[in-house]
Amino acid sequence: MAKPGEILKSGHWMYDGKVRCRVEIQFAVMRPGSGDYQDPPEWRDDQSGSWFVVSYSSPTDPDRCPQTWVAGQGRASLEEAMAEAEATLRNCNLKWDT
Repeated sequence: MAKPGEILKSGHWMYDGKVRCRVEIQFAVMRPGSGDYQDPPEWRDDQSGSWFVVSYSSPTDPDRCPQTWVAGQGRASLEEAMAEAEATLRNCNLKWDT
């Protein structure tokens, strides 16, 4: 079983066709909620469980994916997280390393 913060998949994408930036899919045991009272409970409240979160590096620090760069709320499977990253980076020449 994966541990929180463990990198399960990594790759690189191109910013502006010039800067090679890192992308990671990490394992998490908590998916943060939106906190918005208008959202349904499954999106509003924090959810414990097994989650796969996508983290993108900044073009100004292309080799590092800090926790503050986690995108979205996490997906229920590695495949869903990969599909999210591929859709987000569809025009950025994403290549998976592992």
